[in-house]
Amino acid sequence: MNIKIYILLIVLLVSSETFTSCGSSQEDTSTDINIPNEDIDCCDENQEYKTSSYLHSLKELATYESNQSKYVIKLYTNDSLQVGYNDLYYAIEKVSNGKHVKDFNIAEITPIMTMGSMNNMQHSTPIGSIEQVDGVPIYHSWISFLMPTNTGSNNIWSLSFNYQIRDSVGAISNQPLNVKASSTGLSYLKSFKYNGDTYFMSLVNPNNFVTGVNTIKAYISKKSSTITTPYALASEQFIVEITPTMPDMGNHTSPNNEALTQSTDGTYTGKINLTMTGLWNIHLVVKTLDGTIVAGGDNDDSGYSNLYWTVNI
Repeated sequence: MNIKIYILLIVLLVSSETFTSCGSSQEDTSTDINIPNEDIDCCDENQEYKTSSYLHSLKELATYESNQSKYVIKLYTNDSLQVGYNDLYYAIEKVSNGKHVKDFNIAEITPIMTMGSMNNMQHSTPIGSIEQVDGVPIYHSWISFLMPTNTGSNNIWSLSFNYQIRDSVGAISNQPLNVKASSTGLSYLKSFKYNGDTYFMSLVNPNNFVTGVNTIKAYISKKSSTITTPYALASEQFIVEITPTMPDMGNHTSPNNEALTQSTDGTYTGKINLTMTGLWNIHLVVKTLDGTIVAGGDNDDSGYSNLYWTVNI
């Protein structure tokens, strides 16, 4: 064979193997690319951090399994439940990875007291609206419990609510809640009658008061005609005049207090001046917008309204 032809054949052979090898390598590499699937249920890393941080400052109260046990719904509060106003927070975690679900709804929150001491008579209690906490997948509401749990008398609170996670709808039903009595001598919930109906005044977070001028908040709820239906905020508007006194200090009062008036969100807000630490009675006079007194018009031995909250700072 001519040596030039031989060399040409070798060059062509080598070139052919090189091209085939390169083509094969590129094809194999493309099959190794792995794009992870995003979990469409759960928060991204940033939102998960914000959600966990928010819940870290709260107390986990209860955990409920969802339908098919794919999720757990967790209930949080600031502290132990007590008679009167309590904040409640709802968050949902996915069981498979422990991350928080980013898209869900909570509805139809229904607390029920079953009174074994009265032939299992049942009633509900005042509740607030359900709102999402800004920036995180957590829902907030509140419940103002009328009375404590008493297992000895078989007087038991239970909680029911509905939830929706994407296309999955379910319900949590009749889960027990332990509600403590208020500390001795303290009272954060008062009722009054007006036009034949019963109203409840719930003092918001009284444990947050400090010495000096404080913003004071409350809600006024109306008892439902069907008493097992949660008691919503009253549509009627009132003015609540307040006079704080110290029963252990000669019932002295304080200046610069402002009556509670209703805000657009339904909260009644005013100012209270608590000039020193100790026990305070917050005497209440409830008036209609035209100034007619509907509750708290009768004075007790202190000379002030016999309708009052009692707090300790």
